[in-house]
Amino acid sequence: NITDINKAAFGNNTGITKVYCMASTPPAVSTSYLSYNGNNTDMYSNSDVVLYVPYGTRESYHTASFWDNFPSIVELDYFVVDGISYRVVSETAATCEVTFDGAAYDEFTQEYVGDIVVPSSITWGGKRYTVTSVGDNAFRGCTSLASITLPPSVTSIGEYAFYDCENLTKV
Repeated sequence: NITDINKAAFGNNTGITKVYCMASTPPAVSTSYLSYNGNNTDMYSNSDVVLYVPYGTRESYHTASFWDNFPSIVELDYFVVDGISYRVVSETAATCEVTFDGAAYDEFTQEYVGDIVVPSSITWGGKRYTVTSVGDNAFRGCTSLASITLPPSVTSIGEYAFYDCENLTKV
């Protein structure tokens, strides 16, 4: 929920190559100074820096002030609503599945922990999606997951969906 990034906030961090912004709309940023190395250069002027944004938002980031300065914007194939990651299964049928958070199940951006309640539907980008499945590897290796509540709309559980969830006690 960052709303302001001030001058030199990420100064002299030339090793930054990835920036993730998972907001459904590009947040307003009051200054373009992500980095300051004495030459007033911005972090995103480095052609190696890639901005990763959620499913369906690339164009809005590409045209938004500040965010449009990133030389490379990559749209991820998932999005996050209320701490749960989803992947669209069908735009036509408006269905989605619960998925892992990150580029791969073993590269978690945020591991699921505690008690998770999956809703029967969610809204993303102004569209309502029915949650119909738990995707492959969705909760795999989430060792701090205690319980999961699935709605009646979920009719399929993918391969290894709850594999190695050693503290899962209730489904």
